[in-house]
Amino acid sequence: MIRRTGSDATSLPRRRVVFAGTAALALPFSAPAGANTGWLITAEEIEAARKNQTYGAAPSEDDRSGAPAISILLPGEGGRILSPVDFDVRFVPVPPTQIDPASIKIIYSGWLDITGRIREFGGLVDARGISLSKAPLKPDTYGVTIVVADNSRRAARRTVRFTVV
Repeated sequence: MIRRTGSDATSLPRRRVVFAGTAALALPFSAPAGANTGWLITAEEIEAARKNQTYGAAPSEDDRSGAPAISILLPGEGGRILSPVDFDVRFVPVPPTQIDPASIKIIYSGWLDITGRIREFGGLVDARGISLSKAPLKPDTYGVTIVVADNSRRAARRTVRFTVV
């Protein structure tokens, strides 16, 4: 609340100073810029996946000769884990190729591209892999497919399934 001290010329600058001070105090307690504070995958999207029966539609692994390797460290395959969930995925190209960062896709339930959301939640998606700490997921069973290609256009695909309790 701003108190008025009169109609002289000094009352206007004081209001601005008080307002600026209030805004500055609020900044440390607010979410970081660009950070999402909702669910990584919404209840509506989980329900749509069930209705479309697309869960697990993608093959678990694609072992094409010369394609990059995808190593899913977290979450563990078939594991039962608590939310929030950590993701740690590593890409290993076959020399002399390199991972094409533009090719990286993270697909939920065979249909929903959540690559951008991983970044919105503070995750890192680059040629080395995918890293996200404390992803808020509702209790359910999830299937997440990672797709990556190298600069010779050889692609690899790997799916991890886990249950959040």
